[in-house]
Amino acid sequence: MELNLVTRNKNKAEEFKHYLEPDITINHIDIEYREIRAETNETVAKEAARELANQLKKPVVVEDSGFFMDAYDGFPGVYTKTVFTKLGCRGLLKLLQGVENRTVKYKSVIAYCEPGDIPHLFAGEEEGTMAEEERGTLGWGEDSLFIPKENNPEQKTYGEMRQPGENLFRGRAIKRLREYLLSRNP
Repeated sequence: MELNLVTRNKNKAEEFKHYLEPDITINHIDIEYREIRAETNETVAKEAARELANQLKKPVVVEDSGFFMDAYDGFPGVYTKTVFTKLGCRGLLKLLQGVENRTVKYKSVIAYCEPGDIPHLFAGEEEGTMAEEERGTLGWGEDSLFIPKENNPEQKTYGEMRQPGENLFRGRAIKRLREYLLSRNP
């Protein structure tokens, strides 16, 4: 079985490969596409997948994720990429300077869509806290700031502990997608 993953992010494609291959082969389609402005990752992923499936005339998968800070009602959320591009880790740290509530969450939503059909959504989340400073060089984006809550007794950031393809929040969503695809094509 082959899956058409549309993303400009090579790291994301590697994560999909990690969780899906060898049962499902990833066909990485590296093209620019229109991403709508919306309030939820679900809406962004769903609309992109529907548009791309119809445009490319084949089933596609699109993933949209965000980094949500409780202290700012979930900001930057769906605007994570834009905010990170403008502010980087230093800017995000500045936003939380002097703020006691450092609870954050990563969320991933995957949309699978066949041409002319409605998208099917698969989500994964992981809770954690924001580090006081950048720590670690593994991963990308906010990984050097995110301290996952689950199975992390040493309080390491993703940037200190994460291996390629071991992103828990996105991995949960990918595993749900995998179960769906394999149940349809045993």
